[in-house]
Amino acid sequence: MLFHSLDFIIFLSVVFFLCLSTKNLRLQNLLLLVSSYFFYGFLSFKSFDGVGFGSALSSSTKFIALLLFSSSIDYFCGLYLAKIKIQRKKTWILIVSIVIHLTILLVSKYYNFFIENASQVIQWFGLQPNAMTLKVLMPIGISFYSFQSMSYTIDVYRGRIKVCRNFVDYSLFVAFFPQLIAGPIEKATSLLPQVLNKRKFELGLFYQGLTLFMLGFFKKVWVADQLADYLGYFSSGDLNGGMVLALAVCFSFCLYFDFCGYSNMARGVANILGFELTQNFRSPFFATNIREFFERWHVSLISWVRTYVSSPLESRGVGNSFVTILSFVLIGIWHGASWNFVIWGFSCGLLMVLSDKVSQYLSHGFKDPTLFSNTIFGIFGWFFTFTSMSVLFLCFYLDGDRQLIEWSVVVISNLTFDFQSSLLFWQILIISSPFLLLDYLCRHKSESKFVLSLPVPLRVGLLFCGYIFVVNDLHLARDFLTFLY
Repeated sequence: MLFHSLDFIIFLSVVFFLCLSTKNLRLQNLLLLVSSYFFYGFLSFKSFDGVGFGSALSSSTKFIALLLFSSSIDYFCGLYLAKIKIQRKKTWILIVSIVIHLTILLVSKYYNFFIENASQVIQWFGLQPNAMTLKVLMPIGISFYSFQSMSYTIDVYRGRIKVCRNFVDYSLFVAFFPQLIAGPIEKATSLLPQVLNKRKFELGLFYQGLTLFMLGFFKKVWVADQLADYLGYFSSGDLNGGMVLALAVCFSFCLYFDFCGYSNMARGVANILGFELTQNFRSPFFATNIREFFERWHVSLISWVRTYVSSPLESRGVGNSFVTILSFVLIGIWHGASWNFVIWGFSCGLLMVLSDKVSQYLSHGFKDPTLFSNTIFGIFGWFFTFTSMSVLFLCFYLDGDRQLIEWSVVVISNLTFDFQSSLLFWQILIISSPFLLLDYLCRHKSESKFVLSLPVPLRVGLLFCGYIFVVNDLHLARDFLTFLY
């Protein structure tokens, strides 16, 4: 029951009218919590198609129990933090919460990766380890809701938010279904007050939600799914450097419009239900340096790491460059258990450090920059940022680090652009150009606000066309790229 399915449209309609039928906040939150657990259970069950009804039901029940357990840990830790006055005991409670969450993540997502790599290291010394791997299915969305739940305990510990004493309200904050499986990762200071405060139906917010949902659906079906078809061109035959770069651009756009489309739909669904979520993407491909790119890409994750990892380390005197690289390595590992993600994170961190150094040098060397010099540096910075990030996103696409190295050698040793690679570049650009143009126009504002600022007849026409498109093409949409979860 993903956002682009007819099942979800029916589900959302039922939830919306049930919430609209009552003005009691407690009842609304209870309805949303039950709906969120039903959504998560149904999605988990559907992910086990082909393994038998009993096995699928058992596994989805375990995923629901784990979600409930994660919520319970931080709920009770928050109550204890509010009750205890001794700082040392508070610190131990915070440590317990973080260790439990990280242990669950390590076992379900990273245990086999660490065991397999440790076994390889031991084999280098001529030993034959008896490595025991686990057959563990990774719960859907665990990386997202674990980080979100941890943010609450950390913020209560820091005194940034009051403790939530109602278990239903807190569980809804963790399990709110629009952003449960793939974000945005909301901090407690942002989403929890919206859960606790009385909500009423607002036509403007509802219309904004519909607009965001349809924009996201367009990005998913019209752009990302079409670009995914082009990835098949690169699966066979020898590739030259031009084809590898075409693949890098194709996959980067596919990844962006897939994930950004999902985030738009998540924000749209939340708006329809009376909530505001973080804008997760802010025209990242128009950034002119690496730092600006990551201020616009997966904003909620980058912000989470900056708030709860980078800033505390820097405040304790740890070097800024080291913290930047370490933070991005953690962000890379967060995406999945593979050396490709480690390489991606390290490379992004290193590029950001070097980019900051170059920016500092240029700011000192050009104290009175002209419009011409600013334009030249801006164009060069954009080209470097776009190209380097597109190539680095191949880490998400390729099977292993060996293939990544092989393709990097191809780009360096055989960078040629033949007719086929040039044609693919143009086809990719034509498919992506309408929403790239929208991204450019919305560099400094949200897409929904831009659309809502258009003349009324144009808005109504776009809404009507979007409605027809969604109804006619629901059956065409593929699943979202699996690694995002």
